Amino acid sequence: MCRYLHYIIFFKLKENNMRSTISYALSVMLLVTGMNVFAQNPTSTTPDETTTFETELQELKLEARKKKGKKLTRYEETSIENQVEFMAAVKAGNLDEVKESVKSPYFYAFDDGGETALTRSIKNKDVEMVRFLEKEAVINLDNEMGETPLILAIEGGNEEIIDIIVKRANPSLQNSHGTSPIMAALKHGDMDLVQELITKGADLNDKSHGMTPLFYAVEQNNMKAVALLAHHGADPSIANEEGEIPLYRAVRNGQNIITGILLHKSSKPDVDANWTTKEGEPLLNVAINKNHDQVTRMLLDFGATVHRTDYLENTALNLAAEQGDSELVKILLAKGANPNHRNITGETPLLTASRKGHGQIANILAEAGADTNMKDFNGFAATDRHNFGGLTDPEIIDAVMEVTDDYE
Repeated sequence: MCRYLHYIIFFKLKENNMRSTISYALSVMLLVTGMNVFAQNPTSTTPDETTTFETELQELKLEARKKKGKKLTRYEETSIENQVEFMAAVKAGNLDEVKESVKSPYFYAFDDGGETALTRSIKNKDVEMVRFLEKEAVINLDNEMGETPLILAIEGGNEEIIDIIVKRANPSLQNSHGTSPIMAALKHGDMDLVQELITKGADLNDKSHGMTPLFYAVEQNNMKAVALLAHHGADPSIANEEGEIPLYRAVRNGQNIITGILLHKSSKPDVDANWTTKEGEPLLNVAINKNHDQVTRMLLDFGATVHRTDYLENTALNLAAEQGDSELVKILLAKGANPNHRNITGETPLLTASRKGHGQIANILAEAGADTNMKDFNGFAATDRHNFGGLTDPEIIDAVMEVTDDYE
């Protein structure tokens, strides 16, 4: 893919007269051959290195002649030699030689490792070489492995090189592995760079490895990154490749502040608060099942409905009764929760509270109008001994029955 891009670039350069005819012809010839143009430094002192250089150079010339269909001119042979020497100088870190021999077409060539001059110097962490090459290099040109200069710089962790490359690089360009610059910066914990990429217009909603930067920040419990991304417009409603939204991860993990940020910055918080998993579990039920009290209350504050059921047909009230959370039971009842809703086994919140021995909750539900005569699909009512582990618990029975005339 990279090589086709190079063809396009050079044809455009020719049309715009931005390269000399000779340089253009040489560049196209080198690109068409598909040559790797790196060889050992010809000034190497060992015979083996000199032999390797000469052998590879002759192979390159032979390949070029085959592509051309006739003998190379002396100028063409010399140009190949110079380009090979240039790439060798880059790899060796010989800046003076690079400055003396550099020509525009060399920036489009690859060495024997598939690296451009710029990507090679970035991998070598050669700051001064990078600084020199960056001035004329195609800053977004990837190597033969699909690695872009900016992401290589970020992954290399050299701040000076990052500062040099980020000035002109596309802040949203992913490498061939699907990694975006902002995702690379997040993975390396470089929040200053994340801010700079945002300032330069990085796409905050572009997925990398199936998730947005915001989703990744939530997954890593990086509150600072979540706040920064959300503040600058990252959409908290975009799901990952598995269909999960960032809020689900925050709710499931009990991340109170991050949950609040996501709901606060969402353009449709009521929709997000009522999101349901593929298994049919509403976020409110997820929070209650995990005993995340603060998250539960935030979801309710941002519009989570109390009537939605999970795949077992439990409402939030069924689960609150199961958990023994009397304050939440009161809140849910105040928001209109049905105290007589049956789940898939026919159990009402009152039956659940009685079975679990939550006398205070049973009393609250009875006072709210729960029907004490309702039975589950096994035929048991709230006052049956089955609901107390086979034992008679006077306090619980009293709590259930003190508000009904059915108690005898």
